[in-house]
Amino acid sequence: MPRELIFLVDTSGSMNGAPLDQGKEAMKRCLAALDPRDAFGVMNFCDDVTSLSASPLPATAENVKKAVEY
Repeated sequence: MPRELIFLVDTSGSMNGAPLDQGKEAMKRCLAALDPRDAFGVMNFCDDVTSLSASPLPATAENVKKAVEY
């Protein structure tokens, strides 16, 4: 059964350093484990909230690469 995951990443000042690095690494591992039938979204919050896309994306290699770069 396809899955849909939403990653919410806190990039505020209190997360600088090891906490943010650990969160990014965990997200990369989760993204790598997705099947192309799965979908995902990435939201970032600090002073405001931004997102990689307006709706969840299929977990294709291209979209996973975009998420890692985001």
